[in-house]
Amino acid sequence: MLRPSFVVLLLAFLAADLANRGGPQDTATAPIRGVVTDEGGATLGGVRYWISGFERRDGNSWRLLHRSGEPRYAWTGPDGSFEVPGHADLRYDVDFDADGYSPAFLLQAEPGSQHQVVMRKGRTVSGSVVQQVPGGPKTVAHAPVSVRRSNPRGLWFERKVATDADGLFVFRHVLPIWEDGACEWSLDYAGARLSLDPDDVEGVDDILIEVRIEREGG
Repeated sequence: MLRPSFVVLLLAFLAADLANRGGPQDTATAPIRGVVTDEGGATLGGVRYWISGFERRDGNSWRLLHRSGEPRYAWTGPDGSFEVPGHADLRYDVDFDADGYSPAFLLQAEPGSQHQVVMRKGRTVSGSVVQQVPGGPKTVAHAPVSVRRSNPRGLWFERKVATDADGLFVFRHVLPIWEDGACEWSLDYAGARLSLDPDDVEGVDDILIEVRIEREGG
């Protein structure tokens, strides 16, 4: 069940947007419900999920209305159930993330619909961060590294970790075995981006991220 603050904030945003655009002042909702399972059909409790974006009907087509940016999270119940508030004129993209599984994405879900979302084991992405300094490379501890997913609609997924005391990082099962080619996965650190290919059957490990710091004047 979503936290009340999330529901109130979301519905307030939608009502204000419709009023500003001269749309219908209908605040009737029909929740999007479903269950999250693993590949064997066992339900998964405690899976984090959030609205990553939603669209509004515009004539015979749909128009991207909002991308959530930093989202508010909810978690599936012990029986794997989830519920997202749905407005009658909108459809939603919802992201699901759990340790030990590749993230799952429910796209363009309409209010009142029921879904089964399957979380699958993905591939692990690991490596280290080093800084080039006089005397040779030095590992960087507690450095923030992230894996991201983006697509042409501008929606994204991000999982973050920090390197350990030896400069090592690991994202367990984060990269799907296969992904729609329209989506792009990448490894990000300090504004630099390394593309990751889910179609690459080889392991994604021992990635070395080098940080070079140049002194002014050479």
